[in-house]
Amino acid sequence: MRRNGDDYQWRPNDNSTRTNLRYDLEAEHWLTAYKNASAKTTVSFGKAMGFVGLILSLFFISLLFIVLVIREGILYIIGKRKSKKAREERLRVKTLADFPEGTLFYRTPPEEMHRIHNLCKANRDIKELNTTI
Repeated sequence: MRRNGDDYQWRPNDNSTRTNLRYDLEAEHWLTAYKNASAKTTVSFGKAMGFVGLILSLFFISLLFIVLVIREGILYIIGKRKSKKAREERLRVKTLADFPEGTLFYRTPPEEMHRIHNLCKANRDIKELNTTI
């Protein structure tokens, strides 16, 4: 069986002024420690706004990146389509309907073609002769 004063031997439990002063000092110490610990966990307004700005800038930069990638993809596809059309236009066989009205067509006779070929060959031989001298 417990006696009245034996329960808390490690702390005085009488109601004297000295004991109350010690308890008041200890309570003040623990209250200060709690306030300091809770004050350290709060974030300053400047740090909070810096973090919000960081998140917003990350969002807007990623959004800008996505828009630019889509834009470049569209421009690439359009450019590829244009170059394909130009290549098809160059390779397309022209018909009489493609030429302006009034264009004169004539067939060069074979003798004339041989004469032009011989002139070109002679000019090439003269150029080679000039480069070797």
